[in-house]
Amino acid sequence: SSSSSSSNPSFFFAAHLTPLSGLCAGAPKDRAHFLQSQWLPFIRELRQALLEVQTKSLHSYAPHERMPSQQQIAEWSDRCRKLTEQWYGSGLGSLSAMYEFLMEAANYSGESGYRFEAIPTKRSADGYVRVIDGEIRRELYDKGQLARAGKQSEALSVFDMEGNVIQQQGASPIDNTVLPNVLRPFESKVLLAGGLIKDVFMRIITQRQRDYLLRIGKRLGVDLFQRDPDYVRAVLTRQQQLNDGALFRELEIDQTNFSFRTLLHTGHVVQSWGQLQGEDRENAHRFLLQRLKSAGQRASEPSESFQKTGGSATSSSSAERRSTRSQSNSSGSASSGGGSGGRNGNSLR
Repeated sequence: SSSSSSSNPSFFFAAHLTPLSGLCAGAPKDRAHFLQSQWLPFIRELRQALLEVQTKSLHSYAPHERMPSQQQIAEWSDRCRKLTEQWYGSGLGSLSAMYEFLMEAANYSGESGYRFEAIPTKRSADGYVRVIDGEIRRELYDKGQLARAGKQSEALSVFDMEGNVIQQQGASPIDNTVLPNVLRPFESKVLLAGGLIKDVFMRIITQRQRDYLLRIGKRLGVDLFQRDPDYVRAVLTRQQQLNDGALFRELEIDQTNFSFRTLLHTGHVVQSWGQLQGEDRENAHRFLLQRLKSAGQRASEPSESFQKTGGSATSSSSAERRSTRSQSNSSGSASSGGGSGGRNGNSLR
């Protein structure tokens, strides 16, 4: 929202609909103090969050890594409602400021099939109602649905080709996006175990890239952490061309290393899976699927002792343990009458 509109909560409420009894109907001094001390800091916090979403989109974060958490949005919504109740009066809270924030952030979330800025809009005279061109919105929505369907993995319906969980959109443009909530066993393994593996993988890459920038910058006398990505890319490319990368060989940096190649491509230390190149994400996800499948197959195969006993359900090691337990409890079995009818006999089953 524009600075002129979001700086005053009255913009987010149809003032003529109901009598107002809050600060907006009070003394000018009280209104100014409230706006300066409470409302504007809240709006600045939302703008900062919007800037972070835009920055993550610019740096190619994965869609699920861009938006604030649901808990954070709930906290902001509660704060917005309480602040607007102070302004309008008890029971007259408004969440329109949060809707404005979410609509703008959705432009960069990577989940929506279109951007609101691409749709012609008009506002009513009081600024409270936004009217959009429904036909253009429908065209953009249909194109987004087709593009999303093209990214869906054939192997696993809940993942795209890069390993991201696909959010499904309903038939209507106003339907919310919905995450799959019913997963097959292997899909859940990919989501949970695969997520942990990706986190470890990213921590290793981040650590290596920081080390590369530190050593290269120290050698060149430049703090590469304080430079923009274009500058870093230019430095790395230049050094790669000089004497066939003599500096990197001197620093024992493998130019074919995945971490270095990613650093050369992005110009900054990557922080998330989504910042990796699309082809690298696809290859890594494909490799992860293969390893998890092979691990599952090995776990389902019968043990060597099981095969040697011709299908006996008890392995040699477990049989030895049961034999030891039987000997240690033999006196107890005799005292209770022996056989399997006694208490100790039942406990060994």
